[in-house]
Amino acid sequence: MSSNAYYPNPLRDIDIDETNYYNITTRISLKIGKLDGLIKYNEYKKIIRSFIKIDDVLSSAYLNQREYTFEEYLTKLFENSLLLDDFVEIRYLLNKFDDLIKRESKKPFSLDFLRKINKNLFENKLKRSVRKSQLISERHPWLIENTKDFDKRLYYQPEQKIINNLMQDLKDFSIRDNLSSIIKIGVIYGQLLMIHPFRYANFRSCSCMIPYVFNNFGLTDNNIIYLNGIFRKDRDEFYKVLTELFSNNNWELWIQYFLKKLDEQLVRLIKIIKHVIEYYNDLIDDINEKLNSAKTKRYLTAIMENPIFNPADLRRRYGLTIATFGKFKEVLIEHEIIAKENKGNFINYFVNELHKVMKIC
Repeated sequence: MSSNAYYPNPLRDIDIDETNYYNITTRISLKIGKLDGLIKYNEYKKIIRSFIKIDDVLSSAYLNQREYTFEEYLTKLFENSLLLDDFVEIRYLLNKFDDLIKRESKKPFSLDFLRKINKNLFENKLKRSVRKSQLISERHPWLIENTKDFDKRLYYQPEQKIINNLMQDLKDFSIRDNLSSIIKIGVIYGQLLMIHPFRYANFRSCSCMIPYVFNNFGLTDNNIIYLNGIFRKDRDEFYKVLTELFSNNNWELWIQYFLKKLDEQLVRLIKIIKHVIEYYNDLIDDINEKLNSAKTKRYLTAIMENPIFNPADLRRRYGLTIATFGKFKEVLIEHEIIAKENKGNFINYFVNELHKVMKIC
C-alpha cells in the first residue's frame, strides 16, 4: 500500500439538505415514469437495453482515454482502424449481467453482486486472452488532479480492510431514511468511485451499480438507466467535479452535477428508445421486401438483441441455421445494415445504426 493512499470519509458523517434539490428530483421522478411507460410492456425491451448498454460501455472506454475525441474514437472503432479488441469485451458484457442485477435488486441492498461481476470480467479476460482492449487496461484507477495531465495520480489503492469497512458504511448509508432515494443514489455512486473497490475493471463493475440501485430502491424495474453516455458528453467537466469530490469532499457540487446529468440522460434515453423502435420497425419492412422470408423477424431480432455479435455464437444461442443465417447476413452487409470487424483471431459484426444511436444528445 502506498503512503499516499486516499481514503474517503465514511458516509455516516455526511449532512445533506435535500430541500435544495426538490425541483430537480421531482422532474427526474416524472421522467423515470415516462421511461417506464415506454418500455414496460414493449416487446423490443431487450433490443433497447442492448443498444443502451453498448452506448454505456463505449462511453466508459472513451472516458478513460485521452488520445481521441468521442467522434474520433467511434469513427476509428467502427471503421476497423483502431488496433483494439473492444468489441470482444462489449459482446461479452451485452446480456451477461442483466438477470443477476434484476435478481439481486429484489433482495435487501448488498454490494456482493459487484464482486461477482468483477470476478466474471477478470476471468473472461484470462479465458479469452484479450490483451489489446481499451476496456481492460487499468486506465480508470487514477483520478487526475489536472484533467489535461493524465500522469498525476490522485488515487492510490488502499488496504483491503479499509475498503471492506467503507463498503459496509456504504451499505449502512443505503438504509438511511431521511434522504430521497434519488439523492442517495448520487451519493452512493460518488462514494463507490472514491472507494475504488476493485483493482481490475473497477469502472465497468461499478457502472452496474446504477441500474441495480434504481431497481433496488423501487424507482423502476427496468435495467436501462446507465449514465456513462451522458458523463462522456463533457469529459473534462466529469473529471473536474469528481476530482473536487476526491480532493475537498465537495458533496454539494457532486450531487448537483449528478442530478443534472441524470436529468439530461433520462431525456436522452427516451430519445434512444423511440429511435431504436422506429429503426427496427422500418428495418423489418425493408428486409421483408428484400428477402420475403417468414424468418425475417426472428433473425433480425437475434441480431438487434446483439448489435455486436459473433455469427457462430449467435447461431448457437438462438438456434439459427448456418445456411439461412449466412444468406441473411450477406443481405444485411450488402445493404450496409451490418459491417464486419476483424482483429486477429476475433471476428465480430456490428449494426451500423449503433454509431448513429450513440450520437443522440
